[in-house]
Amino acid sequence: MDLLKNKKVIIALAVFLLLVITAITVNRKNDADKPATQIDKGQTYDPDSDSTISDPPGKDNDNYGTNTDAPNIAGTSVLIDDGISLEQEDSLKFALYSHFGGQSKGTTRIAVISDSIVPVPYDPNSTSGFGTINFRIKVNLKDTYKVTLNYYDDLESVQTIIYSTTDQQLYDSGVISGKSLQDKID
Repeated sequence: MDLLKNKKVIIALAVFLLLVITAITVNRKNDADKPATQIDKGQTYDPDSDSTISDPPGKDNDNYGTNTDAPNIAGTSVLIDDGISLEQEDSLKFALYSHFGGQSKGTTRIAVISDSIVPVPYDPNSTSGFGTINFRIKVNLKDTYKVTLNYYDDLESVQTIIYSTTDQQLYDSGVISGKSLQDKID
């Protein structure tokens, strides 16, 4: 009789543990698929870029005073920690807008997926004159693309290469120097 009770207790514990593990797994999956959420009036948390975006009432995106056609581009500033300059960040935004276009072409938001950033180790013996960072972006909170960003020693120039999730090259900006999103939309 005690053996039968012990089996019931063991089975109950096993079922309980299985339910707990299932609940944790489902919760993590839901967090990964969670869209941007409003955290305060006029501010939205974007889980892909792990950043807070100013989102004024009555506007679909924050364009920081630029043309209303400009998409919101979030999370590029984190690339500064990996070696690009502010001017190179501006050139990256220019390249992203060049490929994806603006709101008139259906692009409202582009977010650098913060946990996908992988700087390629710099080789001091290389004569290439540029560093490389690989990362993913999410466009309009749904479509994911791979990006290779080559950033040059002049602190202004970048080359942005965008790939599909199946590694098909979709866009190569060529070397862009001294451009900004404002240049593209004016």
